[in-house]
Amino acid sequence: MGLLKSRGVILDWRLMRRKLNLADTPYRDLLLEVAVESLDQLDRAFHVSGEEDEAVNTAYRNVHTLIAHADFALYRPFPDSERVERMGSYKGGQSAHRPNQRP
Repeated sequence: MGLLKSRGVILDWRLMRRKLNLADTPYRDLLLEVAVESLDQLDRAFHVSGEEDEAVNTAYRNVHTLIAHADFALYRPFPDSERVERMGSYKGGQSAHRPNQRP
C-alpha cells in the first residue's frame, strides 16, 4: 500500500483489526481501508499493481502469500454532494414544507 501511495495512485490507506470478536463472519480479523479521489484513481492503482515491475511484483507476492481469504466492498461518503443539495429542504429527518399541515 505504501508503494501505491508513493506513486500517487491512492490517497491513503489504513489497516484495522477486529476487536472483542465484534463482527459477523464475513468480516474477518483485518479490514483494509483504501482512500481514493475517484474510481479513475482506483483504476490507476489496479494498473500499477499489474505492472511488470520488480518492486511491484515483490510487494504483490509478499502480501498475496499472507492472505487466506478476502472479501471486497466499495463505499463512498454519505450523503454525497448531490444528496446534500436535495436534502437541504429537510430538517430533522422531516420536510421543512408540509402541504397538508395546518398553520
